[in-house]
Amino acid sequence: MSGFGRLVAQLRAMSGLWRSLFLAGLAGLVALNVFIHPHHPHVEAETMIGFWPVFGLGVAVVLAFVAKVVLANVLDVSEDFYDE
Repeated sequence: MSGFGRLVAQLRAMSGLWRSLFLAGLAGLVALNVFIHPHHPHVEAETMIGFWPVFGLGVAVVLAFVAKVVLANVLDVSEDFYDE
């Protein structure tokens, strides 16, 4: 196995640790949002605690669904598509 393969295997074995660190980092950023306020919010919603995390999650979910619909139409071709 190559050096990169060993690295990937080690990182995969520690996936629980990485997940915990990632979630702790996200929780820390949301907690910081309680103390750090925008100086000049563009819209009133920006003053709400947790607006940007919720906004980012919503946009990611919408983007995933749109991508699924678009890619489903592109990838859903008949088996003899290239034979024609």
